Amino acid sequence: VSTQSTWGPLTELEQWKQRFQRLDSILQQLNSKGAKTAIEVLTAARWKHLKRWKTVETNLQDALGEAKDNLKYLSTLEKYMESLYNGTPQQIMDIIPGLMNTIKMMFIIAKYYSTPERMATLFIKITNQMIVNCKITIRGAGQGSGRLWDQSEEGDLNNLLNNLKACIKLNTIYQEEYYKCKEKLAAQSKGRQFDFNELHIFGKFELFCKRVQKLIEVFTTVQQFTSLSNHNIDGMDSLIKRFWEIVDELKRKSSDLLDYTKPAFDKDYIEFNKNIQELESSLQVFINSSFENITSTENALSLLRKFQSILQRENLKSDLDSKYMVIFHNYGLDLENVQKTYERHSANPPMYSALI
Repeated sequence: VSTQSTWGPLTELEQWKQRFQRLDSILQQLNSKGAKTAIEVLTAARWKHLKRWKTVETNLQDALGEAKDNLKYLSTLEKYMESLYNGTPQQIMDIIPGLMNTIKMMFIIAKYYSTPERMATLFIKITNQMIVNCKITIRGAGQGSGRLWDQSEEGDLNNLLNNLKACIKLNTIYQEEYYKCKEKLAAQSKGRQFDFNELHIFGKFELFCKRVQKLIEVFTTVQQFTSLSNHNIDGMDSLIKRFWEIVDELKRKSSDLLDYTKPAFDKDYIEFNKNIQELESSLQVFINSSFENITSTENALSLLRKFQSILQRENLKSDLDSKYMVIFHNYGLDLENVQKTYERHSANPPMYSALI
């Protein structure tokens, strides 16, 4: 369903196109032979509203000129619409510098469209379309709100996470290019400046990206425990089972994960994180126990590399990094024991019957 919150820049172009067509049609009728004859008759009859009529006609001509001028400048954006509406976030990133430069030139040159209100409206509609595009990319074209969980179950987690990260990068690039244009105008000191309400322009994208960042953390965690499950590490069955119980609970509570206007997910996310932190504490105990039971440095390093390839969350990664110190400390102790044994027997090494 299309609402003002999802209207993109094409609606702005279409609005001025329709306005131009309506005004042009009205003025063509007023310039017709019949209309001119009627005005001549009314003029001869000294119609008392003639002066008012002339004012209305002048206003119509001015409005037509405004619509034509606005349409001319908005039409320069058409070449960017395909990417904004049908491209990937990366393709949108590629056209942003050109798009921003075109908007800047429109702002500088356009006679009518360069008001702060109209320019801010244009930026807001561009932002709206970027968010719509991001949602389509994340869900997959033609898919419903549950598509995110489907992707996690179908093994498409890498693709899902890449798409989520691309949306955050798009917001970053968009704002960077906007502020570059703003700084260039400010450096000129004279002339029009980008004095727009930037909270209105970028606020929705910021909120959307905050939701996306939370989803990245959720699905990175799903990826981590899915990988742990696939490695079939002995003794982890109960931890894996508990993890999927936590995920199922989040699934039941949350409907449209990308609807950043509904705060219910934020509460569910806090609860999810709390449960995951408790689970990871148990996982850390399991990992510590696993290393305590390994006497071989080689086996310890092998297990450490396996866990490092799986675990992505920062607190677990930092805990694993500390294991290197423990392993090499133990390795150092082994070397000391070997050296002491060598020094103790070097003068009279023991001879084993199998070697005699």
